[in-house]
Parts: sequence; structure tokens; C-alpha cells
Amino acid sequence: MTGKKVYLNLIDIYKGSMKFEFVEVIYKQLTKKYSNNLDIWSGYIEFLIEINAKKEDPAQKFVVENLKISDAKQVLQKALQALTKDQHVNMISKFGMLEFKHGNPENGRTMFEGIVSNYPKRMDIWSIYMDMEMKYG
Repeated sequence: MTGKKVYLNLIDIYKGSMKFEFVEVIYKQLTKKYSNNLDIWSGYIEFLIEINAKKEDPAQKFVVENLKISDAKQVLQKALQALTKDQHVNMISKFGMLEFKHGNPENGRTMFEGIVSNYPKRMDIWSIYMDMEMKYG
């Protein structure tokens, strides 16, 4: 088992036991070690957006109310600096999908509008955007 797999399994264990304060520490280490890995960055951002969604949910707020975590948009900026140019569209579309999924469709819409205006021929992005609108919009 590689080091990356060990870290990812450890993240799953901490998430399962609701020890979220350790998850971000591990993700920060992973993003330093594997700074050009799209999956690591998207997993980190997904974690941050999920935690922020839990903070908004009154039923789950007690689990994460005192948790100090990074802002997902700031982490997205760091990811875009670390990733190669050809990975940027995929990272931004993943961020937009997460915004749609976790209750902030207006931000997701803004992300996708920016992508499709810059890359109008990317039918894969159009397809994802339409799916998100139909499912969550």
C-alpha cells in the first residue's frame, strides 16, 4: 500500500469517527506532497464544502460548530496555482458541482458560466452543467 493510500484510508477513518480536525491536517500534508494531484485537491475541497454545509444544517451543527477549517475558495486558488493548466477546467467544474450539490447552486452556476464562456466547445462541461441544473437548480 502506497503512502497516499494510507493517508486516504486514515482520512476515511477520521471522517467515520467524526474527528474532522485531523482530516484537514492530513489533507494539507497530502497537498504539499502531491501538489499536482487533482484527486487530492478535489477531495480536500469536497471535505471543506461538506463541513461548511454541516455548519448550516441545524441538525448537524453541533458536530462541527467549533471546528476551524480553511475556506474552500482559498483552497481552490491554491489548487489552481499548484495544478497544471490543463487540469484547471476540471478542478473548477468539480468545485461548481460541489457547490450545486451542497446547497449553493448560485455559486455553482457562476463557476460553470465562467467555464462555458471561456470554453464554449467543451461539450463535457456543458453536459455536466445541464445535469447539475436539472438535478439541483
